[in-house]
Amino acid sequence: MKRLRSAIIGMVFTAMLVGGFPHPSYEIAYNPPYYRELFESYGFRTYYKQEGFHLDVKKSLPARFQKIAGWIAIKPEYEFRYFEWKKTLKKARVMASKPHYTEIEFSWVGDFNPRMRKIFISVGSIPVKHYITYRYLFDRNAAFKRYPIPVDN
Repeated sequence: MKRLRSAIIGMVFTAMLVGGFPHPSYEIAYNPPYYRELFESYGFRTYYKQEGFHLDVKKSLPARFQKIAGWIAIKPEYEFRYFEWKKTLKKARVMASKPHYTEIEFSWVGDFNPRMRKIFISVGSIPVKHYITYRYLFDRNAAFKRYPIPVDN
């Protein structure tokens, strides 16, 4: 139990990485693969699942998104500026010092949000990492309810 308590206290993020361990992402939850079995053996159950999407920054966006960007760019109510490393926060400076990074991790998308998953895929990103948000019911007689997954229309 001491080992489990240490794992729980040490966790900053709500989700646990359970699949897709290519490399740690900057400030994204990363844990050893054995954590899944450890938590589940203590009675933690899946509340919802998530996928971490990566986008290869060397590839162009799909033509559909380039067309939308061109349409928006001519609108006078929008202002576009080049990204300037000097004006970014510390996190961006850290990434700039790592030229071997050729992809970005968008974010995670929960299995309860199929529409957002479709958007991430439509811009060319792919699911690489798999996370689970666990819940533990201290009242072992209480009914466990998984987060509802909507039916996508």
